[in-house]
Amino acid sequence: MSGRKIPDFGDCNDVTDIMADNNNAFTESEGEGDEVDAIRHITLSQKHSSRGNMVNEKSAIRLTELGPRLTLELMKIEDGIMAGEVLFHSLIKKTKAEALELKTKRQQKAHLKLSRKRQQELNVKRKMEAKNKS
Repeated sequence: MSGRKIPDFGDCNDVTDIMADNNNAFTESEGEGDEVDAIRHITLSQKHSSRGNMVNEKSAIRLTELGPRLTLELMKIEDGIMAGEVLFHSLIKKTKAEALELKTKRQQKAHLKLSRKRQQELNVKRKMEAKNKS
């Protein structure tokens, strides 16, 4: 970047915007010659406390890509972890009636589970009393 205008990164929202812009002349190849070597070196205008970097001396910049570029998209929002009500799904759209039907089924299932638990507790209590009597 020495001898060239310093690029303006003010309008960039992400690192990928900087890397994708061809005007910045970043490269991945080592063997492209002196032109790339001149672009890769900068002159420090202030003291920087790291090995080999001195004021008004050339310093090299090397950018390395750490991994694949990912494009993430929100798929599903759920109330709870893998068990709650689906609040949003990008692929499946439900009507109000379908959502209400699922909610009532979920409530019925929870009520049935609770009644079975109570019945089981009564059975255990009855067996313990019968065991204590004998």
